[in-house]
Amino acid sequence: MHWTDLITEKLKVLGIYKTAPSLEDFIIESLYVSAGYINIRGDFSSMPEPLPKRWKDEGFTNCSAEIQAISVVKSEIHGSPKIQINSNNCLIAHGSNILIEQMETRWEAPDRSKFFHKKIICESSFIKFEIICELISVSIKGYGPSAI
Repeated sequence: MHWTDLITEKLKVLGIYKTAPSLEDFIIESLYVSAGYINIRGDFSSMPEPLPKRWKDEGFTNCSAEIQAISVVKSEIHGSPKIQINSNNCLIAHGSNILIEQMETRWEAPDRSKFFHKKIICESSFIKFEIICELISVSIKGYGPSAI
């Protein structure tokens, strides 16, 4: 099973990327924890091929993603995203490997339907986390070159 099979509205990803992008070397820019939710924002290490026409016309050179863990059951986070700024005021980021898996445990919806919990795992030298949740939503967008 591919990670896009485990998210809600996988067409938000597969409508841009014809095949699901790798979550290896995902550049985590921020991680927000709020009541029942954890948002992971960052960039994929590769652009979609072929590049969507609108993205090409607008000069997009990067693709960002927001991975949202919804109804978090358990989380463990060690470290933090690692981003630096070079002498040209551009971001230098370090990639992390992220996995999205289905668990064997289930949760029950109000209509008594049962669904498998999802797990987001991250391993790198500077941040590690494991998040268990009911749902995962991913949205993506392109953007052009940027400097701070």
